[in-house]
Order: sequence, then C-alpha cells, then structure tokens
Amino acid sequence: MRRNLPSSAQVRRWDVTAQPEPEPRTPLRQGTYDDTTEVRHGYTVADLSRIAGIAVRAAARRGIRDLDDKHSAAMCALVEELHACACDPGSSALLRAAETAISNSSDRYWANWGYNATTRELQKGFPRYWRPASGTPLDEAVAERVAVHQILAALTERQQQVVHTLAELGDRRAAAAVLGVDPTTVSAVLGNARRAFMALWHEGETPRPVDYRAGRSNPYSEAAAAARPEIARRAVRIREERRAAAREAAV
Repeated sequence: MRRNLPSSAQVRRWDVTAQPEPEPRTPLRQGTYDDTTEVRHGYTVADLSRIAGIAVRAAARRGIRDLDDKHSAAMCALVEELHACACDPGSSALLRAAETAISNSSDRYWANWGYNATTRELQKGFPRYWRPASGTPLDEAVAERVAVHQILAALTERQQQVVHTLAELGDRRAAAAVLGVDPTTVSAVLGNARRAFMALWHEGETPRPVDYRAGRSNPYSEAAAAARPEIARRAVRIREERRAAAREAAV
C-alpha cells in the first residue's frame, strides 16, 4: 500500500536548522520548592497536590468547609506518610492518609466552635465554660485583656513609660523620682494617657460619663483618719481650723 510521502519539493522547503538547546533550569534556593520537586519515593509536589485535591473534592461532597485548610492538612499528612514509610506506600494508602487528615481537621474545626463532630449539636459544657453563671464571661474577659495590651501599645512612648512605672511602684511621687520629673508632670501625663486610653477603648461607641473620683477615699473623712493617722488627722485639724476662722470672720 502506497503511503502519502512528501515530495522532494516539500522536503527542500523544510526548515532543518538546528533547534536551540533548552535553557538550563535555574536551581532553587535551599528551602524552596516547585511542582517538580521530588518529595520521596518518586512522588513530586505536583503528585501529592493531585492526591490531596482528590481527597478535598471528596470532603466537599460530604459538606466539609474550609477547603483550603483541608488541602493544607492533606498535604502535610501526605508528606508525613511518605517519610514514615521505608518504601512506596502506594496511591491508595496516601489517599487514605489524606482523607483521615481532612476528617480530623474537620472534627477539630467543629470542636473549636463547641459542636459535636458527628451530630453537629452544641455540646452542653461549651456554653457553661464561656458563659459562666456569675462574673464576666470568659470570651469578654479574653477580649478585654487583649484590648488592654493593644491600647497600651498605641499610647505615646512617654505615656507608656509613666503608666508602667506607676504600675510597678504604685506611688506617683516614687514614679516621679524614678523618672526624674516633678510629680505634677506625672499627673499631667497620666491624665492625658487616661483620656487617650478611654477614647480608644470606646472607639466607635458613645461612652458613658466617667467620674474619676469614684472609688477614691476622702482624705478628710474619719475613716481615712483611722487608716492614715498622721496625714488624715492633720487634714482634719486644718479643716476644723479653717471652719472656725470662717465662723469668727462671719461674726
């Protein structure tokens, strides 16, 4: 049977120039990889990604969310499985390892939200842990503690220095002596820091009026005199002397 062979004229028109050699592949830096990098037992990154994709698509059909996280979990499990085996475990074993990792990741996801991984029902102990019957709820306490550190970091360097020094020493005069400034300077900086802190704490809200005198002891009261005899009694005596002078002046 005669084949359709090219004619001599067609052959003469062919471009028979030598093709350029492919450029050598640029070696990857240490610690980096691409799809052609071999992981172990002849499997490349692309091969593992293909197996992980099969497991992820199967998980998607079962209603498992966060597929990107599941793909990462499957890839980690595949790499661990390859390095744990002395020989090629086979694609089926690798696929089972990826599916198991995705299932465990899904169970942890639901458990972190307080749901049973099988029934998807809210576990009874979860609300009791985060919403105790008395005291500040745990989630609000955690949020407030994180917010305090974030707001303190947003204060000026001078304000942070005064706040931290006063928190360590507990006395404004001692803090002023350590900082080498006047006590009135400490009070002024502290007041500015307090206003800046409250503005950030109530950002986006309408804060209620704050009485900064609330909770402070009255140095002129008898209770204060009993607690601090030397200072408070002197203050009480000065107050009585001033009242007596005012009465005499009125007469």
